[in-house]
Amino acid sequence: MQRALDVEPTSEYIKNAIVNYYESLHRYDECLAAEQKYFNGKPRVSCLLGKGRLDEAQAKIEQALAKEPDNAEGHRMKATLSALRGDFRAAEAEISLLLTTSPASTRWRARVMKQSNG
Repeated sequence: MQRALDVEPTSEYIKNAIVNYYESLHRYDECLAAEQKYFNGKPRVSCLLGKGRLDEAQAKIEQALAKEPDNAEGHRMKATLSALRGDFRAAEAEISLLLTTSPASTRWRARVMKQSNG
């Protein structure tokens, strides 16, 4: 990917692909470093959660949900945050909300269930 970035240094697609790569491998230090380098240090909530930086993640989740209360990704992250803090009832409530209000997509429901079980 570095070669692709050398050829196309302003490509947002390649920069996102690099961050996604680190995130998907659960290499959260590298994920956060890449976000710092390419996106002015605006960390992804998932990387913050992965690093255990729960207070920072919570602040970002609350900001996102204040702007867009029906943000399904925000509610999914809120469920993950609640589970990481040991508040499984709150996590289940968020998941139930997602399953009743999110798009009736089988793929979306499978993703939510995988995240809640994994």
